[in-house]
Amino acid sequence: MEYRGSVLIVDDEETIRNVIRRTLEADWLRCVTASSGQEALEKAAMQEFDVVLLDILMPGLTGLDVLETLAKRDPFPQVIMVTSVADIEIIEEAMKLGAFDYVTKPINMTDLVSRVERAIEARRAKSDQ
Repeated sequence: MEYRGSVLIVDDEETIRNVIRRTLEADWLRCVTASSGQEALEKAAMQEFDVVLLDILMPGLTGLDVLETLAKRDPFPQVIMVTSVADIEIIEEAMKLGAFDYVTKPINMTDLVSRVERAIEARRAKSDQ
């Protein structure tokens, strides 16, 4: 069986990156991880991803900083923001910048897989236009 999509997982917490990666790989998604905003931008420049799971609160470049840079690219991957702080203003800002969706920590993995699959479908529909 071949991969159904590609996901860049960006979080400064290694445990979270690894749990998400294992969960999504079990669902036949190709995953790449990054531990910082800068590393995420470097990896996104080297290859195209269907979805980026992007932690909002990271040292250095924040998730919003990375989202703003990714939004200028074509094709623009679907970005799902990941946050431990349910701050509606930050979430609204992310949506204005082009985020597809968001999830809060602790992450419900079944819900995350479903959101990632919807994001992949939306990205493919967008690129078919």
